[in-house]
Amino acid sequence: MKLRNIILLVLTFMLCAAAPAFAGEPDYSCYIGSWRTEQTSGTQSSLEIIDATDNYMAFSFQYGQFAVTINNAKISGRNVYGNYREAWEGGEFIVSGTITLNLGNNSVGVNWEGYENGRGPSYRSFMFYNSRFVYREKASAPKITEPPAPTPEPTPAYFDTSKSSIDYTKYLGSYASVEGDNVTKLTIKKIENETLDFECMCISSGSVVPMGYSSGRFKSETTAKSNGACEIGGRRSNIEYEFNFNEKSVQFKWWDGDFLTFSLSPYERIQGLKQLWKYKINSEKSEIPVDDITEESVAKPQEQQSSEVKQSEGTQLSDNNLEEYILWFSSEREITENDLARHSDRELTLIRNEIYARHGRKFLTSWIQEYFDGCSWYSVNPDYNYDNEDSMLTALERHNLQVIVEYENSLKQ
Repeated sequence: MKLRNIILLVLTFMLCAAAPAFAGEPDYSCYIGSWRTEQTSGTQSSLEIIDATDNYMAFSFQYGQFAVTINNAKISGRNVYGNYREAWEGGEFIVSGTITLNLGNNSVGVNWEGYENGRGPSYRSFMFYNSRFVYREKASAPKITEPPAPTPEPTPAYFDTSKSSIDYTKYLGSYASVEGDNVTKLTIKKIENETLDFECMCISSGSVVPMGYSSGRFKSETTAKSNGACEIGGRRSNIEYEFNFNEKSVQFKWWDGDFLTFSLSPYERIQGLKQLWKYKINSEKSEIPVDDITEESVAKPQEQQSSEVKQSEGTQLSDNNLEEYILWFSSEREITENDLARHSDRELTLIRNEIYARHGRKFLTSWIQEYFDGCSWYSVNPDYNYDNEDSMLTALERHNLQVIVEYENSLKQ
């Protein structure tokens, strides 16, 4: 038996060597059809190649009572490799093995390595012919020489807002979003050329996460991105911010969260900041519920007040309108540069005019008038003295106006 297997192996290699190799890649579909051996006696065998692509071939092989169909035999050059495993006679008899086809110019060699119920292997080799077979190679696609593509104009990495017709100043200022225990405050401080300066602060379940100041770049006329950093749980993390600027809103998100949409409507901005006022943020990054704010907790000690200032005789503050002011104490105590440092240029303009608005001044600048029209405490005073506005103000308010103007001038310088 061993001698017989050795002889079969030698014959297999001889058959493989006898099958002429083709110079180019064959058109495998030309092998589709029925193949027979030249053997006229003994156990009969046949080969039927059913289909062929550039990578796989389907064929049926029969030897006596044994027959198998392999649908996904792998093509590699002139060799086709197929594996099979089948159960006969109710699953009690297992046959398996490998069938390799050797594709030639006028014949197909078959090498069969089979196992029966775990016994084997046994080797058999065959040579099949097809009188109608005509070998052909795969036609090569003609080479098309295409002209080189023109070099595209380099796209600027960032967008210069000075070249846009959009008035970006309308986006400056503070916005707030309150969703349950999650609070986000966004302050856009400056938009100039391709840069965007802003500040973000978040409160989540009572914990303040100040993002600090950051700068971004405009990627297009209406989008900007920024990479910043914040400290969460004692660890410093990098954060990516993204902005979308629309006609009536600003969309903002950080990390991979959803966009928050902030309306440009003065009324809706006030409503958002009103919700935010339930938290008062101080320099120690802690929050104080508004219910705990009393006159004693915000009043300046008597010995530190200027002898010439007195309480405002204008609009009175109340729990119902306190949150509508940007700087609610500007008529109550002296303000300092520290009070102004965290506000944008647009907010500084409103803080300055907020003092006049308390006494009912009407404003010629449309966006300023629109803003104060959205405040419940504001109403136009028909007796306002526009010729001598200082007479409408207290000494404290005149002092604070001077501090604001000097601070604005220092920023311009």
